[in-house]
Amino acid sequence: MTDDWQRTPRLVFLTTAAERQMRRWIARRATGHSGAPGNGHGIGAPAAGVLLHLADHPGATIGEVTAALQASPAGASGLLARMERAELVRRRADPNDRRAVRLDLTSAGTAALDDVRAALAELNDRLTDGFTPDELATVSRWLEHVTRTLSQLPRRFRASPRGQRGRGRRPSTRRPPCGRDTSAGASAAHGSGSRTRSRRGTPPPVRRWRTRRRRPESR
Repeated sequence: MTDDWQRTPRLVFLTTAAERQMRRWIARRATGHSGAPGNGHGIGAPAAGVLLHLADHPGATIGEVTAALQASPAGASGLLARMERAELVRRRADPNDRRAVRLDLTSAGTAALDDVRAALAELNDRLTDGFTPDELATVSRWLEHVTRTLSQLPRRFRASPRGQRGRGRRPSTRRPPCGRDTSAGASAAHGSGSRTRSRRGTPPPVRRWRTRRRRPESR
């Protein structure tokens, strides 16, 4: 088993490392630091995906763009807001559905799309150099298999989106203040005394009773 594990290529590590390097190359290409002139728009990989999707699906809704990017609603909303401020996309209301908002490319977005396609063509030429069409077909089939297999996993095995990581937190393991038992059973055992506690769980102030001095008895 150990020999088989050592002979098996580290496909997960190699895939994630390649994906990370591609994103960095696209980011450097957008700012002109990859050995080639930048596109002048500062387009990263997620924004490039939005431009490519809207070019093939003009007037797509925000939900459709979010699903195409496989992003969280919060992440897609922030990305689209930044692209709208950069005048790359514009929003318009759907005449048939008032709740739906559709997206279109602007003239600046179309110009940025040409640069994105040129950058992707350059990247594809670099990545496919030295490989035969049959080898590239095998790699493409394996990547499609990975995407299809992971998308069919049960929801409990999937990674939660970035916008939903705050939900389902574990219960706090902090000790109650002053070493007091704040469980439900302890509160019920104390009865009416638990009502005198403050809302933050701190004990009420101690009342000091003054003792009266006895008067001397008259003889």
